[in-house]
Amino acid sequence: MDRYDKTLEDLLTEHKRRRLPVSLELVLSIMRQVAAALAYLHGVSGVDADGLVHCDLRPANVLVSADGEYFVITGLSLCRDALGSGSPLLEMAAYMAPEALLRSEASPASDMWSLGAILYELATLRRPDFLKGREPAEVFVDGWRPDLSAVADGFIKGILERIFVLEPEGRLTAGELYKTLTAAAIPVSELGHRHKVLEEKYNSLEIAVSNNNDRVALLEEDAKAKSTKIDALKDQGKEHLTMIKALENRFTQSSSETNTSGS
Repeated sequence: MDRYDKTLEDLLTEHKRRRLPVSLELVLSIMRQVAAALAYLHGVSGVDADGLVHCDLRPANVLVSADGEYFVITGLSLCRDALGSGSPLLEMAAYMAPEALLRSEASPASDMWSLGAILYELATLRRPDFLKGREPAEVFVDGWRPDLSAVADGFIKGILERIFVLEPEGRLTAGELYKTLTAAAIPVSELGHRHKVLEEKYNSLEIAVSNNNDRVALLEEDAKAKSTKIDALKDQGKEHLTMIKALENRFTQSSSETNTSGS
C-alpha cells in the first residue's frame, strides 16, 4: 500500500524555495490523477444531481505518495466548513471560484476552478492573484478575462483559458480535462525524440532551401549573362542589317548607273 507522507503544498514549497520549475511531465501527471479523482467524485450517484463536491480543493488537500508518483485528494469532510466560515482565509481565497467568493455557491464547476488555480501555481510557482487586493464583486464582472501572461507553456495556458471562465457551465468538466490530458500523455523522452526528428527535418529543409537558393542565384547569373549575349547579338544583327541595306542601296545605284550608260 502506498504511503502518503506529504502534500502538494510541501512539494510546491520545496520547488519555490529552490526556484526549481515543476517539470511539465509531473504537472500533467498530477493534473491527470486529480482530474480522474474529481470526475469520480462528481459522478457519485445517490447524493444529489451534481454528485459530491469537494469545495476546498487546494495543494494542502492533495496528498503525495512517498515515491512522488501518486496524488490523491483529501479534506472532503471540510467542504461545508470551507463555504460557511464567513470571510475565507487569503490562502483559501486564491483557489476559490468567483461564485464561491460572491455567493458561497459550490458545484463541480467551482472545484474545477480550484483545480485550475492549482495548475496555475504548478506552472508558475505562484498562486493566482486575480483580486490583487480588491473585492471579488469589483473584479469578476462581465467581460473579465484571466491574466495568464506568467504561464509559459501554450498547452497549459489553453487549458486554463477553458477553466478560468466566469460562467460555471462554460468551464471544462473533470472528465473532459482527464480525456484531454490522457490524449496528451506522451512521455517526455518521446517528446524529446519527436523534437529531435523535427529539428533534423527542419535542418534538412533549411539546407535544401539554401542549396536551391544557390542554384537560383547561379541560374540568375547565367540568365543575365545569356541576356547580355542576346543583347550583343541583337546589336550585331542591327549592324549587319544596316550593312545589308547599305549594300542593297549600292547595288541598286550601281544597277541604275549601268542601265543608264547602256542606253
